[in-house]
Amino acid sequence: DKDYCTIPPLPASGYLAYVYDDGGNRPFSHYDKSPPLGECEGDCDDDNDCAGDLKCFQRSGTETVPGCASGDSIYGQDKSGRDYCYRDTPATSPPTQSPTMSPTSSPTAQATAPPTTVSADPLLQYVYDNTCDNVPPNGQCTGSTPLQQCEGDCDGNRNCAQGLYCFQRDEGVTSVPGCSGTPPDPLSTENDKDYCTIPPLPASGYLAYVYDDGGNRPFSHYDKSPPLGECEGDCDDDNDCAGDLKCFQRSGT
Repeated sequence: DKDYCTIPPLPASGYLAYVYDDGGNRPFSHYDKSPPLGECEGDCDDDNDCAGDLKCFQRSGTETVPGCASGDSIYGQDKSGRDYCYRDTPATSPPTQSPTMSPTSSPTAQATAPPTTVSADPLLQYVYDNTCDNVPPNGQCTGSTPLQQCEGDCDGNRNCAQGLYCFQRDEGVTSVPGCSGTPPDPLSTENDKDYCTIPPLPASGYLAYVYDDGGNRPFSHYDKSPPLGECEGDCDDDNDCAGDLKCFQRSGT
């Protein structure tokens, strides 16, 4: 049961990944990737280090990189002062000076565009403050019940229900992965509360607990159904596995 040091997995897509450093420092991830770097990868010095039309987002600390999640509590790759490649969303075009087409003379018989869909992700809720200084509206100041998905404020994974992790937000970050809505923080000057949410699936080749037919919700909360892919579990027999994959039976780890 001895334990061994090894290379940490790269973060899931959309999370900051510190994979390159031209200053002679070996990146935390030990992957030593060379430019051009992909979206949410760093450290870049300028746009030339980024692939395609990606831009290099310059930082002096741990400012939020547009389109990328920090995930530092699980990946530890949001390095202060390091710069990361991101996709620069073009500004919205100004309105035209005149209508581009004439209105129809009568209403159409069918909808001209599909209806908008409502996000299936739970709505963010600020229900707890362990300092008791600012008790949330209709909330409680107690640590006896773990926070559920998209509930905050959490200080660490210990505050979240099993399978969830505490997504740490810098001031001004207005979205939380796996949750919908805007964080309903009590004070606009302290909008840096943290929320429990679903951890990302591991990178390819790492064990992923995504299914359990015993009624227990998987640690990852992804609730995938068989057939399961390579390195995915929990399987009971080969029938739970995709294609020619086999179910590896274990009594421990």
